[in-house]
Amino acid sequence: MCRQELMTRVFHRTFFWVYMLACVFGFVFGFWQYSQTLSDWQKGSTPKSSMIFSGLAEGNIPAIDEPRFESVSDADQYLHNDGYGLLLTSEQETRFYPFQILVWHELVDDTWIGKPILVQYCPLCFSGHVFDRRLKGETLSFQVSDQRQEYTTMIKDTSGSLWNPNTGQCVSGKNKDGELYPLVSQIVLWSQVKNVYPSARVLSRKTGFVRDYTHDPYGDYLSDRNLYIVSDHKDSRLPAKEMVFGVSVDGVYKAYPKQRLQQIKTITDTIGTNTITLEWNEALQTAKLITQPGTITQTFWFHWANLYPSTQLYP
Repeated sequence: MCRQELMTRVFHRTFFWVYMLACVFGFVFGFWQYSQTLSDWQKGSTPKSSMIFSGLAEGNIPAIDEPRFESVSDADQYLHNDGYGLLLTSEQETRFYPFQILVWHELVDDTWIGKPILVQYCPLCFSGHVFDRRLKGETLSFQVSDQRQEYTTMIKDTSGSLWNPNTGQCVSGKNKDGELYPLVSQIVLWSQVKNVYPSARVLSRKTGFVRDYTHDPYGDYLSDRNLYIVSDHKDSRLPAKEMVFGVSVDGVYKAYPKQRLQQIKTITDTIGTNTITLEWNEALQTAKLITQPGTITQTFWFHWANLYPSTQLYP
């Protein structure tokens, strides 16, 4: 056997065993991570049995971590008038995050008026939130994880901790029991935004990823009655995909059907020991919570009732 052939065989065998050792190490490390997370779930409030593989590998739904923005006139070239998005307003700046873009990414790590924020959208729940992404002095970055709790895809920070994006609460990992501070945002139609806020800045299609932002991968999901994932908790007080405004005040929850508020324009009600007032904003075609304390969320009824099984329902 010539020297070159001998060296080639030695190289191939060495490469084979190094590859095998790397695979074994990866398996052991992955199992260790799984066991640590499993231990967190067993100790915490999130049932282990309710957390499952989402069916999508991490990275299939990439978060936008370098967002760019464009003018209303530029965005109007492709955004649908009947398309929704998340609206952030302040005296300094107004921003709009179209669901036409977020449906492909679900998360945006952004900075708004000097504050690091997380913009989140759940296509199956039709819910969106904005959080301050600072925790104990540290600015966190997020990605969509490969874990799902019923219809909610969990998100993961750089430490590997899992978070529920609908509540802003960490359910496992280093930051377990951490909570992000919610910021006021509204789900509104593009047709309303461009009329009321013509100087708004709009999340740009230049995300760094190749996606067809004129196409919805979920098809007619928002308009039909079907649920892609069957929830363990069912509340028949309203149709599953009835649109509601969920109000939370001091740990007490109540849902207000969107159609009802749109009809009567103003609702003054009592939640727990607090009196709240909801007003219909005709210009933006959405609700506004006039009184404090409290937070308001627009979403499907099945989602709100699943998050808060003890929720009250107006009237």
